[in-house]
Amino acid sequence: MTSTNNIAQGKIKYVTAFLLIVAVVFAAWLSISFSAPARIIKHKITLAAVALDDRIYAIGGMHGHHVDARDLTWVHAYVPAGDTWAELAPLPSRRSHNEASTFVDNGRIYVLGGKNYSDHPFFRERGLPYMNVYDPGTDTWSELPGLPRGLLGPVAGVIDGYLYLATGSLISVFHGQSATYRRPWKP
Repeated sequence: MTSTNNIAQGKIKYVTAFLLIVAVVFAAWLSISFSAPARIIKHKITLAAVALDDRIYAIGGMHGHHVDARDLTWVHAYVPAGDTWAELAPLPSRRSHNEASTFVDNGRIYVLGGKNYSDHPFFRERGLPYMNVYDPGTDTWSELPGLPRGLLGPVAGVIDGYLYLATGSLISVFHGQSATYRRPWKP
């Protein structure tokens, strides 16, 4: 009986110490004061976001989601040092669903594929073949040679001098494809 009591008392001490540590950590977490940064100028969902230099860029996106949905051309940059948002040059066309295919390379922002629910009443859910690049130094967008096919929601990135583009959907989010495309990256 004594050894069982000793084991039980040891477990109780262990559990008590553990709970005390959890309580101290939780109390410390609660004492951290969070400050709310400035609100974005215009709210949106399914937007792309990248960080470049001292800014966070919010690119495209949509209002609504399949009910009164409207894709957007809006581009905003958040500057944490000044806690401000700035509206920048808009995308050349409305675009959403390109979160994982927007990336930074050599100081520029690339936006590939996505969809435009707003301007195509009969093909509202088709993927876009567009590839655009944003130059933050001039606040301008340029169009690059298009993708091999229109894709909404693809994944893209540059590795060892090649652009990789994978997955996504040709038409609607319910018709995914598994192809991966690769081509030399010379923007």
